[in-house]
This record gives sequence, C-alpha cells and structure tokens, in this order.
Amino acid sequence: MIKMIKNYNNKKAFTMIEIVFVIVIIALLASVGIRKFIISKDEAKASTIAKDVVTIRDSIMTYYYANDDSLSKISKVVQYNKNNWNDTNPTKLVFEAHSKECVSIAIVKSGHSENLEINIDENLGGLCDRVKNIGVADFKYELR
Repeated sequence: MIKMIKNYNNKKAFTMIEIVFVIVIIALLASVGIRKFIISKDEAKASTIAKDVVTIRDSIMTYYYANDDSLSKISKVVQYNKNNWNDTNPTKLVFEAHSKECVSIAIVKSGHSENLEINIDENLGGLCDRVKNIGVADFKYELR
C-alpha cells in the first residue's frame, strides 16, 4: 500500500522566480525587437518615397522634354503607389505623414510658364526627416 502512494515532492518543475525571470527576458527582447522593426519599417518607407520622388520628377521632366503640350494629369506619365500618394488634385501628388503634408510634387502654372515643384515639410520630423536625410530636397524647375 505504501508503494501505491506517489511521492509528489520529487517532481521537477520550474519555480515561480525562474518563470518570472524568463518572462522579463522575453519582454526585454521583444521591446528591443519591436523598436528595431518600427525603425526599419520607417526607413524602408522613406526610401520608397525618395525613389518615388525621383521617378515622378524624371517622368514629368521627360514628358515636357518630349512633348510640346501641358500635362493635365501626373498619372498620365507615371504609375505610383496610390497607398503612398494622395492624388485628389490631378497635377499634384502628396505624401502624408500623420495626416499632414510631408512631401508634395506639383505642376504649378504661373502665367505662360509651368514649373515642377517638390516641397518637403522639414518641421514634421520623423518620416519626413528621414526622406530629407536620404537626399530628397525642395526642388523647383521651369518646365516651359
């Protein structure tokens, strides 16, 4: 009868301190990983926006160089990611960060001339600063 009683005192298990210690280590690793993930995600977005700006600028300039008429819609000469760019105005594209205009690309008509203007709001910080640090700068070019 004595042999049938199990001895639970010899059972091996983790102590509460060990479990708490493991949870704290996992939380620390997760906080560092999440922060790195957010930074790398913002850097990738900034890089994408910078490449888009160059592509859109070059496409518009090439259009004006090759054609003798005005451009009524930017989307006529270049395809862009509509998730990144707001195109409610046909001659202006806007990238917004935190619901504010971060980067704008516009064809501005003034009298008989048309200008290509690229503007970056430096005061927004964050993603706009990253785009600026990559090398995108305010730009104004007379198209005609």
